[in-house]
Amino acid sequence: MKRKEIKKGLLLFLSVLLSFAIFSGCGKDGISSILDKKPENTISQDGSSTEQSGTITGDITSLDSLSDLQIDVPEDAVSGGYTGDVTGTVTFSEDSVSFSGSGISADGKKVTISQEGSYILRGTCTDGSVTVNISKEDKIFLYFDGIYLTSKTSSPINIVSSDKTTIILVDGSVNILRDGNERTVDENGDPDATLWSKDDLDFTGAGSLYVVANCSKGIHSKDDIVINSGEIYVVSTDDGIKGNDSVKISGGKITIKSGADGIKSDNEDTAGKGFVSITGGEINITSAEDGIQGYRDVTISNGTINIVTGGGSKNSASKSNDNNIGFGGMFGGHGGRPGEGHGQPGNTSDSATTDEESSKAIKSDIELLISGGNITIDSKDDAIHSNANVTVKGGTITASTGDDGIHADLILTIDDGKIDIINSYEGLEGEKIFLNGGTMNVTSTDDGINAAGDSTTAETEQNGQDGGRGGFGGFGGGGFDTDLNASLVITGGTGIFNCQGDGLDSNNTIEMTGGNYIIYGPTNGGNGSLDYARTFVMTGGSLAAFGSTGMAQGVSSGSTVGYLFVQLSGAANSELIIENESGDEIFKTTSPKLYGCVFISNPEIKSGSNYTFFYNGENLGTLAAR
Repeated sequence: MKRKEIKKGLLLFLSVLLSFAIFSGCGKDGISSILDKKPENTISQDGSSTEQSGTITGDITSLDSLSDLQIDVPEDAVSGGYTGDVTGTVTFSEDSVSFSGSGISADGKKVTISQEGSYILRGTCTDGSVTVNISKEDKIFLYFDGIYLTSKTSSPINIVSSDKTTIILVDGSVNILRDGNERTVDENGDPDATLWSKDDLDFTGAGSLYVVANCSKGIHSKDDIVINSGEIYVVSTDDGIKGNDSVKISGGKITIKSGADGIKSDNEDTAGKGFVSITGGEINITSAEDGIQGYRDVTISNGTINIVTGGGSKNSASKSNDNNIGFGGMFGGHGGRPGEGHGQPGNTSDSATTDEESSKAIKSDIELLISGGNITIDSKDDAIHSNANVTVKGGTITASTGDDGIHADLILTIDDGKIDIINSYEGLEGEKIFLNGGTMNVTSTDDGINAAGDSTTAETEQNGQDGGRGGFGGFGGGGFDTDLNASLVITGGTGIFNCQGDGLDSNNTIEMTGGNYIIYGPTNGGNGSLDYARTFVMTGGSLAAFGSTGMAQGVSSGSTVGYLFVQLSGAANSELIIENESGDEIFKTTSPKLYGCVFISNPEIKSGSNYTFFYNGENLGTLAAR
């Protein structure tokens, strides 16, 4: 393709920056209804409970806005006509309750089952309940076959004792459980859910269950909850589904709208407990606080998951990252003259309005592993968060978040998967970050990738730094943070990062041996498309970084790749093409934003070879790669 020569007066400035630049880089509404204020449930010393507010009505068939916390409860229960052999049958009416079989007793419309076996529950009652109280070594099966049960002062289903209770949602049945605005509880605050169990609780079958919790939680087991199948709808003023020891979901369709957390497991006292595992099913959560939370682990290997927390990313607290950096000299000439002047220490402020309550979409205190599934998130707080480690080995993640896209306090590892962070404050964050595979497309208002922890030490350079070989003049001190535990290691994967802050940012070191990444970095001089406190050693892979010149960095000594590092003023939506000496195109992109500096390295670029730059078809000239 014939290229036009550069026109006289074209306002594009091209100069070669030939240094291995080594210098410190900078580290870096409200919702309507009960989302704004959760009902306060107070429990007195005598065990009585009163709720100050919290009536839930609405339409569960469609979520009209992110602030909706509504559910359309069918007017009537529907029986599926189960005819199998059972131990007993319980049938409610407004005036009485009838039962047959063994192990059943009643006090008015309060039924107690005291024998292991299988039992059918049917009928409608506006103030009744079923209590299960059998031996801790025995199991019980409850067939929900058209039961509409409301309890005004307690839990309509109250499982006091069993080894395990299995709830079978009979095929074709519609079942409804409601609590009232009052709750009588014991000294431990139990029962605190519309469907409450002290022991293991399993769900199976092909029917549907609607759970309305006006007073507290929707479904709560103090042991394990297992959901294998069925359609379960929960709307609650507190947590939607909570299993103290674990929540395991392998199938079914689950819809939760909660005034606190959506799905939760929080046992931190017992080894191996306090986890959430999702291996299948469809899960839809709208929650005021965290969507899915596990104290110990959260693992997702399959299923379709849709989460909205805190009203979504639009309701996030505003954040700003003002990097007031003192600069020394400007860019050095071809001879590498030291920069002139002495920079003054800068200061970095990261101001954010923080909420007392967490509104993260998926959160773990220790390990969070995603190896499959299709996950869509719109979160006020972090989309995916661990207080320790996050690992992504597969699946598709699409997230809009008011804070970080994926955050790990310690180690973030991405081995595979498709990750689209549509908007975020910081895209990927962890103290140690390993990018080994996967496909990433990240947009952030601050850093695209930030390797930083809490243990930072300020390093302030008071004098301009020597430009070295034909490179930068010195930069003044910036008050940059160094975290000796931080690191960004890139061995594979592909990614496009569009960042208003730093592109690749490490408060210590960066290593790159593989992968293919493009950074469309900052347009302000206080950030850089590449930003590291100590070294960036690149020995393989492909990297293109566009950004401002104010904090521009290249790679460190010890790097073995060929690269081009140029000061080049480009406009938004402009095309840049680079050709080798044979006229073959080795790089092409259209930048979505303006830039003043470009770093490019890929296997096609050989040190010492000449390369020609074309900007919107104009030949800017030829220069040799380092």
